[in-house]
Amino acid sequence: MASRQTKELFEAALHRNGAADLPLTLMFGHSHEALAAADVAAHPAVAALAFGSEDYAAALGVAPEPAALTGPAQQVLTAAHAFGRQAW
Repeated sequence: MASRQTKELFEAALHRNGAADLPLTLMFGHSHEALAAADVAAHPAVAALAFGSEDYAAALGVAPEPAALTGPAQQVLTAAHAFGRQAW
């Protein structure tokens, strides 16, 4: 889960770089990222979430097959849907 400090650092970086109104697409390619998808999707700057299936499988050291990817892909999809974001 994203901490308050992480959220503040993220928002400060957006403002510092003049990107506060820039819609963001974020890719999730690791297990801890998939677990934080709902926290990240809630941020107003996020327009879309993407699931990097090959990255995810490589990070876990498993074959990129449905048995390993369905659960985390559904987590990212559900988080995107819950906050009205696009999902890829």
